[in-house]
Amino acid sequence: MLKPVDQSFRDGENNRVRLDAAYRISESGLSNTISEIYRKHGRDTCLLPLSAVSAAGGVYQQKTPSGEPIIGILVGATANPKIRHGSIINLESVSLDEIVIDHENMEVCAGAAITIDQLNHALADTISPAYRVPGSDLTSYSYAQVGSTFMTGGMGPQRRYFSDSATQILLHNGYQLETIDREELVRYAGTYGWTGLVSAVRLRYCKLPENEIAFALPIHNDSREISRLLEHLTQFCFFEFGQGLTVNLTGEPDVIIGLEHVTSGSMEPLIQNFSSNAHANRARQLSQKCREMNADGVLFVNGCTNHPVDEFLNLLIDDSDGESICIGGIDLESAEIFRSANEMRELREAIPYAARMREPHGEYRHKNHTDANIRLNPEQTALCAENLWNINKRYVNEIEQFIEETDGLRGDIIVYGHMNPYGLDPHNRLTIVADSIDIINTARESVNQFRSDFYRRLGDMCEQTASELIGGEKGAVSEHEIIEALGGLQSTPLILGNKYLRQVDAVSSASHNFNWRAFHLYGN
Repeated sequence: MLKPVDQSFRDGENNRVRLDAAYRISESGLSNTISEIYRKHGRDTCLLPLSAVSAAGGVYQQKTPSGEPIIGILVGATANPKIRHGSIINLESVSLDEIVIDHENMEVCAGAAITIDQLNHALADTISPAYRVPGSDLTSYSYAQVGSTFMTGGMGPQRRYFSDSATQILLHNGYQLETIDREELVRYAGTYGWTGLVSAVRLRYCKLPENEIAFALPIHNDSREISRLLEHLTQFCFFEFGQGLTVNLTGEPDVIIGLEHVTSGSMEPLIQNFSSNAHANRARQLSQKCREMNADGVLFVNGCTNHPVDEFLNLLIDDSDGESICIGGIDLESAEIFRSANEMRELREAIPYAARMREPHGEYRHKNHTDANIRLNPEQTALCAENLWNINKRYVNEIEQFIEETDGLRGDIIVYGHMNPYGLDPHNRLTIVADSIDIINTARESVNQFRSDFYRRLGDMCEQTASELIGGEKGAVSEHEIIEALGGLQSTPLILGNKYLRQVDAVSSASHNFNWRAFHLYGN
C-alpha cells in the first residue's frame, strides 16, 4: 500500500518543489512502491526522487511535460541503521536502512536511507575513527544520504567525489533493479537521478592518519596573502589513499583534508537569523575576531597525522626566525582552536546552510552560485591561487556593481567555499529580488552572463598554468553551465568533456520516468 507524505518539499535554495503527489517507500520495497505508483498514476508518470532534505538547487525547477503527473518518491533517512558484517555481499540483499561491512575487502555497502554520518559512525565504532570512505566528508554529512550523494556528485573538503569511492550501485531504472559495476559507474555519477533511483551502494574505505586537528585562521581578501598560505600548505593537501598509510607529496603520513573559507559577510545570515543557536554564537565570536584582526573572513583547517598534534603543527609553521609563530605568514596567535574536528565541521556547515535558506523579500527572485572545481598545479600553487582569486574578486565586484546600478533590483553576493589546492572551488552565492518580472528576467540574463565570463576566465587560467578544470561538485548541472560558457565541447578540457559525454549517453538512454527533468540540458 502506498504511503502518502506531505508534498511541501523545498530544494536546497528554499524554492518550493512542485509535486502532484509524494510517497514514502513502503516496507514492500523500492520496486513494489514504484509499481504501485504506476498503477495509480499511470505508466508515464514523471518520478522525482527525494531525500529527507532536498538539496538539489535549481534542478527541481524545470518545466513539466504536458499532462504528466510529477510524483515524488521519498527515500527518508533512517533513524536506526542496521549494521551487519559479511565478506561476500550481494547488493540486492542490502535493505534501504542497512550497513554491511566487508572487512576482508575493505568495502562497505549501504542502503539509500543511510546518511553519510551514519556510514562514518559505523566504520568508526566497528573498526576505528581513522577508517573512512574517501569523499565522505561532505559539509552536509549530517543529513546527506549515500544514494542521493552518489547522484548529485557531492564533494567535501577533501575535494574528492564521493561517487569515485563507489565500486557498485543497485539502481532502479524505471523498469527494474539493475546492478551497475565499476566501469559503468562514471556514466551515472552526478546525474541527479535522471538515470534512476539508487537503492544501495558498495564503497571502498581507507585508513587516514589517527590524530586529527582543527583550527581557523583569520584571512584577508588579498590574493597574495591567500596564495602564500596555499603554497605553504600544498604539500599536505595532495595525498594518496591506500590500504596502508595515507601519504602526502613528500611520502609522509601528515595530511590536510580540508581548507574551507568563509567570509564575515557569509556568517551574517547565521548570526542574524539563528541568534540563540550555539553555532551562531561561535560564528559571532569568529566575526568579532576578524574585526579585531582587520580580516574579512576565516580559513578552517582540518588535518590528520600519525604524529602527536604538536609535532604536526610544528611541520606547518613557517621556517622563520621572527618573533611571531606563523603559518603561511599568518600569526598562529590569532588562530581559533576547536575542541574537535566535528565541532568545526558543524559550524562550517551551518554557515552556508543559513545563507542558502534565506527568504529574500520581493515579489520575484533569482538565486544562483558559482561551482567550478579547479585542481591547482602543485608546482605553481602561488601563481595559480593568486590568479584565481583575482578572477573571483573581479566577478564579485561586477555583480555588486550591477546590483547597485540597476534600478528596482535588490540583492547581494555572499562569498564562501573550498580553498583546498587539490580542488579550489569558491561558491559565490547570489540572491537578487525585484517587484517587477521584467526587471528580474533582464537581471537574470545579465548575472548569468557574468557567471559565464567567470567560468571562461577560469578556463583560460587553467590552460595557462597547467591546472585542471575538474568540473562542478554539483554534477551535471554545473558542468553543463561550464561547458556552455567555455564555448562548447570543442573548447572544453578533454577529461571534463568525456565525462559529460558519458553522462549524456546514460541520461539519453534512461527511462522517461526519470530523465524528463534533463530535457533542458540534453534535448529530447
